[in-house]
Amino acid sequence: MWNKRGDTDIAFTIFEILIVLLIIGTAFQVATKFGGSEMVAKVSVANDIALQVNAFVASPGNALLEFPKDLSPYTIALNQDFVLVFVEGDSESLKVRRNFYLPEDYTAFGAIENKETACLKKERKSITLDLC
Repeated sequence: MWNKRGDTDIAFTIFEILIVLLIIGTAFQVATKFGGSEMVAKVSVANDIALQVNAFVASPGNALLEFPKDLSPYTIALNQDFVLVFVEGDSESLKVRRNFYLPEDYTAFGAIENKETACLKKERKSITLDLC
């Protein structure tokens, strides 16, 4: 009386739905881990510094910027071509790097490690990241 093919189709459809839900759940877990507030904060700090370096290059004269955020959880390194923001113990994939481009005669350097405040300074054609 019962159609065995129909029973198999229903069982297979339920199995497919369970597999799809498992994949969606795993993807959501991974996205939550990488999109956590720590990663967002590191990206924000790196973007702010890279954009400010570009603004300093476009501005005549000397300038000083004190960051209004608490930077104590982070290590920040400013290099000639990029800024790197990370927390001690981060793997390479969790470090946030933002590139910027300086004219030939400009230099950029400096680093802070777990300091609450930091200043970005422009003196002539030199941009430094240091304590205030």
